[in-house]
Amino acid sequence: MSELSKYAASCVRVHGMRDCLLSREDWQRFLQTGSAAGIISQLYHKNLVSSASLEVREAEKEIRGNVIKAAEKIMRFVPRSVGEMLAFFIYYFDLINLETVITRLHRMNEDMPLKTLLYDTGRFGLFSLSDLTEINNFIMLEELLKKSFFSDPFNLALGFYKENEILADFLASLEFAFLDQWRQIIGRVNRLKTKDIPSTFEVFLLTKSVMSALRLKFARKRKEYDVQRFIGVPLQPFSLKTLRAAMEIDEPGKVFHNLTQTIFPKSLAKKLEGREIDIKLMEIRLKELILETARKHQLKSGFSAEYLISFQFIKMVEADNIITLLECKNNHMDIEEAKNYLVGVT
Repeated sequence: MSELSKYAASCVRVHGMRDCLLSREDWQRFLQTGSAAGIISQLYHKNLVSSASLEVREAEKEIRGNVIKAAEKIMRFVPRSVGEMLAFFIYYFDLINLETVITRLHRMNEDMPLKTLLYDTGRFGLFSLSDLTEINNFIMLEELLKKSFFSDPFNLALGFYKENEILADFLASLEFAFLDQWRQIIGRVNRLKTKDIPSTFEVFLLTKSVMSALRLKFARKRKEYDVQRFIGVPLQPFSLKTLRAAMEIDEPGKVFHNLTQTIFPKSLAKKLEGREIDIKLMEIRLKELILETARKHQLKSGFSAEYLISFQFIKMVEADNIITLLECKNNHMDIEEAKNYLVGVT
């Protein structure tokens, strides 16, 4: 079977779904809208939420849910191996659900119950909402995870957690085990390489690694050895010594510079030169790189797995932007300031 015939149906479907992405004109209208409620009303008229009168938290949940629905639509028409890659866009929300449940259990131990909104990952997801909502201790959660790829990393992380009860380390271990599993699936399919553009997933993986390193080191005050223990899992091509050396400086901008110049391909590293001071702005720059890479693949990759994967990343960035803007409006943030936190829309 030719590459064209393998991906024709799914890529044609994605081409149609691209027409539903928000335009620059849409974003300008959103920015000029005075309230989160006004934006939600506009999202309703674009069929992105189910009601014009949703609360912000409910709207955010539905916006994230659109990423899941997009993956489900594409997965109906792709070869099994590509479907396994796309499934991780759904498993990503299983990961978020898992982190939410763990956080709830952690805070219950501190007599601080956590009100949560779990995502429905549907028939392609790993865990049902009913199973997750019944979890009230780590033994039940361990049993639920037994048949998933989360089982071994969860048990390992739980062992450390029992010793130190550091929630951030627990969650970081699971996230990077998830990313490593995704990397392995993509490596087996090996259809995401193009001559002149890195894969969107590769850029996403490097971005997650850099941001996690910065947060672990500066927000959570973890030692370099602990940081590289987490990010070294999915970044196996790089030696732990190299990663640790890039993080030995106690200034976020320099660590950002060192890491990006060390692990990113040279063509992308050049775009990240300079030393941002604010960690949030560093994250925006990296997300812009994901979006730029994904858009290039939408133009150049044609009927391929990369075309499908890059579209899903565009959907993820769009969802992030909508949620960020809703929160900015909810907090009465100035329009010009809000623009600083949006990726690729102005």
